Parts: sequence; structure tokens; C-alpha cells
Amino acid sequence: MIAATFMPKHGKWIWLLLSVMLFMTQCRSKRQVLSPPPPASYYRQLTVEPLVSTASARLELPFASLASFVNAQTPALLYENRFSQTGVETVYLQVYKRAPISFYGKGQEIITTVPLRIHAQVSAWALSKSLSFALDLSFVTRLSFTAGWATDAQTRPNGFRWVEKPVFSIAGLNFSLEEPIGKLIEEQQTELSRLLDEEIEKNIQLKEYIQPAWEAMNGVFELSPEYSAWLVVEPRSIAIAPIEARAHGLSSSFSLRFVSQTVIGEKPKAPARKPLPPLLNLSSQDNRFEIYLPVGISLTKATELLRSRYVGETFSSGRRSVKMRDIALYGSDGALIVVLDMEGSYNGKVYLRGKPAYDATSKEIFLEGVDFDLQTKNFLVKSADWLLHGNLRKKIETYCRFSLDSELTEARRQINTLLSNYRPHEMLMVNGKVNELQPYETGITPDNLLVTFLAKGELNIRLNL
Repeated sequence: MIAATFMPKHGKWIWLLLSVMLFMTQCRSKRQVLSPPPPASYYRQLTVEPLVSTASARLELPFASLASFVNAQTPALLYENRFSQTGVETVYLQVYKRAPISFYGKGQEIITTVPLRIHAQVSAWALSKSLSFALDLSFVTRLSFTAGWATDAQTRPNGFRWVEKPVFSIAGLNFSLEEPIGKLIEEQQTELSRLLDEEIEKNIQLKEYIQPAWEAMNGVFELSPEYSAWLVVEPRSIAIAPIEARAHGLSSSFSLRFVSQTVIGEKPKAPARKPLPPLLNLSSQDNRFEIYLPVGISLTKATELLRSRYVGETFSSGRRSVKMRDIALYGSDGALIVVLDMEGSYNGKVYLRGKPAYDATSKEIFLEGVDFDLQTKNFLVKSADWLLHGNLRKKIETYCRFSLDSELTEARRQINTLLSNYRPHEMLMVNGKVNELQPYETGITPDNLLVTFLAKGELNIRLNL
């Protein structure tokens, strides 16, 4: 018995259509699997050479602060003595600070005024008389600092001025002690100069003020959270100019030399702290500084720009054409890999590579030497040779241009804001300005396409004691 096979009227056509669809699906699947292997994702560590820069520093010591230091350490009773000039009389003196010691400047000299009130008890020929008088002593001081950071004060007498002269009356007669007491004061002014030097040297300890500033400058500072950029700063030397005594205080110029290095990636370790080096003499002032500043565009943003412009675009070569389905970017050993996912006469991915470069005229990052990756090229020779000879490579080279104009403007604004009234320490005020940005090198991180610029500018530091 022969079994009859029943098939609907249109059954043959349905089976034929299903077979064709299955065949096309299998072919498409095979073409996807046969895409060339991708280049390895690999990122070099972006490091730049250390730079030596100089910051101009200004030390300011108001005379009000100096007077506060000195007066706090100076007792009310400055001098006490009993003596005789002729052997007949006996004079008992007590010297008091009449008012706060004051300072003002003239050239490189500090003029110190010491207001005194003197009480004297004079005894002669069984007579005794008390008197009180006042005068202002004057001293001239020059300040300098040794290589070991010690303060060297050189004070000399600058005369005195009577405010109330030492005169007393006996039986209607006036007797003046101006001459003998004046001689005594002149003799004692030398000793008072020495005491004044001791107080100044004891209260102006430059090292105590510079040490915190030196330590505050030594460290790692965040340049850009967006690009994970860090600035490693290591101070090397300090030089000082001669002290200037101005109307309201002492002033001196410093020169601080430091080494800086820009690191992109993980936060680096801070350099080891070093002790203060010997203090140098400043021969010339220089406030020029240089740092490396990264500016760029994120790979995510660059990819989105390319997708918005070119996904869906068709590339043709003769009778063949492909449509762009997707675009992706990543780095491989210093090159930018452009991944094109296409469908049409070729259905799959291809990989092109190019070296990032910077066009200073247009302020754009672009790719130079764009070509198919070697493995892609070898694959296409056997499967889709026409893609190698079409205009796809040139178009990608044209498409991959990314403007940094707004990023540069923002980077300059950020660094100038950072350097405006920046206080790394309560006694330090840092002010600086970037005047010039010179392109240095281009690189790729896992997240960004970067141009490192050499930022040149001026840096000033004010140290308030």
C-alpha cells in the first residue's frame, strides 16, 4: 500500500520561502562571525618630563606686628642703677618704658623709637630730691638672614630727644642734670642696642614661617578631575633679596624654585619631604612658571558626535555599498581605533587606526595616517577587497576632527581661577596667571583623547608674618 502525501496548494512555495530565509540568516550569521579580530585595547601611561619653574615670593612683616612681638617681650622696667658722677652726689635711676616701642622704615634701615620715663632720686650734702623726666631713644637697625636661616640684627644708637628735661629746684634755684644723665644715657644706648638686637633676633624667626610654606608647597595637587590630572610639586631652593624697610613694614623678595610634573591617571604619591635648604642670596627676580596642562575630549563625547553625524550614512564604491550601523572608539598603544559596524555589500565590522595629532590653527584634534588595521586589511583582501580601495579611509580621516576651542577656554579659566588668591597655608597667598598655551603632545587614556599643553605664565606668592 502506497501512502499518499498531502500538501496544501501553496505548501511548496511556503517551504521554499522558509528555506531561502533560513539560508540568508545563516549567511548573515557567518558573515558576522567572520569579521576581522579587533586590535588589542592598550593604553600607555601618559607622563611628561618634569619642569623647573620659579615663583616670585614677597615677604611682608608689618611694623605693627614687629612692635607687638617686641613690646610683648619687653618689661616695663628696663633699667635700674645707683651711681655717683663726682663722688659727692648719689643718683638712683629707674628707667621705664613710657609707651610702646615703635618702628618705621627708611631705605634698608629700621628706625626704632623707645619712649622712656626715668625716675631719679638724687642725694647730696644730706639733701635728697626726686625728679622725673622723659625722653625718646632712637636706634637704627639693619636686618639680614644667614644661610642657616638665622636673623642677624645690627643696631646702632641714633641719639635721643628730651621730652621732659631732668631739672629740679632747691631754695628757688634750678639745677639741671641734663648733662650727666645725658652722658649716662649715651653710654647705655650701646648696651640697649645689643638688647634690642637680641629681642629682634629672638622674635623674627624666618625659618618658623617659611617651614610651613615649604611643606605646603611640597605635594600633589589636582589639576583636572575631568581628566584625572595631577600636579606633583617639589620645592628645591629659596633665595632672598636684601630687606627693605618701608613706611609700614619690612618687605623682601623671595625666589622659590620648584620642580613640577603632570601625571594623568591615578593620584601619584607625594614626594618625600625634604628639610629647608640653605638660604641663598637673590641676585635677580624671576616669576616665570611652566606646567603641563591636559585638555581634551572624552571618548564618549567623541563617539556620540560621530554617531550623530554619520550613523545611517551610506558609502558606495561602484555597484557595492555599505550603510553605517554603529561607530565606536578606543585606544591601542598610542593609536585611536575607529570601529565601523556596517551592513550591505559587506556585513560586519572593520577597524581603522590613526595617530591623534593637534591642529593649532583650527584648535582641533585630528587623526593622521588613518589606515585599516593590519588584521582588518588582511581579512578584507580575501573577502571585501573593494573596501580597501574605496573612499572609506579618507572619509574617516575627514570625519575624525574634534574641536577643543571651548575646552581650551575653560581650561585657561579654571587654571587662572585656581591660581587666584589660592591659600595652600594660612600665611601663604598664591596669585598667578597663564599667559600662553603651547601644544606639547597628544595621547589617549581609557576615557579621554588628550592634548597636553605647556602652560606658561607668572606666579607670585605673598608670605604674611
